[in-house]
Amino acid sequence: MFEWKLKYVMAKKGLWNGKQLSELLNKSKLVRINEIMADKLIEKLPVHIDTKMLISLCEVLECTPSDILYKGSYNNPPSRPVAGGIIYNSNAN
Repeated sequence: MFEWKLKYVMAKKGLWNGKQLSELLNKSKLVRINEIMADKLIEKLPVHIDTKMLISLCEVLECTPSDILYKGSYNNPPSRPVAGGIIYNSNAN
């Protein structure tokens, strides 16, 4: 499961809405995006995300892709190592 943390990363930079994000991206000239598209991008994990968009978000927000797209769930404990170096998730079926 992946968690989309764009809203959280934006908040750490003092950005609160799609208008602010679109202005920042458009000013950078890396990608062009309108306010409505930015709002949709902020609200939920896109089905597809262009690599150029992900790179642009990281550039303007000064973060890494793993800051924006988190693998796992904060509600579930992360996988942990066991004897022999095998990693498993105790919550897995």
